[in-house]
Formats: sequence, structure tokens, C-alpha cells
Amino acid sequence: MMIMLIALSLGVSILVVAKVVLSSLLSLVLYKVNQLHCFCRGKRNGYQRLATQNKLGRRVDYTL
Repeated sequence: MMIMLIALSLGVSILVVAKVVLSSLLSLVLYKVNQLHCFCRGKRNGYQRLATQNKLGRRVDYTL
């Protein structure tokens, strides 16, 4: 009986550690996805601004 309780507590401890590691990993992945999304959105907005300026015949600054 005592061995079963020890095994059960060890199993629960391993599951808790795995949950913490996986949630940290998921949080890091979502953070990186958000960073990439913001970067791509900035580039897209820069290209849209550049296209609008070209269409209107304005002098264009090609640095984004």
C-alpha cells in the first residue's frame, strides 16, 4: 500500500513538471509567433505606404 502511494505521488509530480514545461514552451512559442506577426505587419504597412506614394507620384523614401 505504501509503495502504491509513493508511486502515485511520483507520477503526479512528473505530470505536474511536464505540464509546467509544456505550458512554458507554449507561452514562448505564442510570444515568438506574436513577434513575427508584428514584424510582418510592419513590413506590409511599409510596402503599402510605398505603393500609395508611388501611385500618387510623390518622392519616395525607399527605406522601410
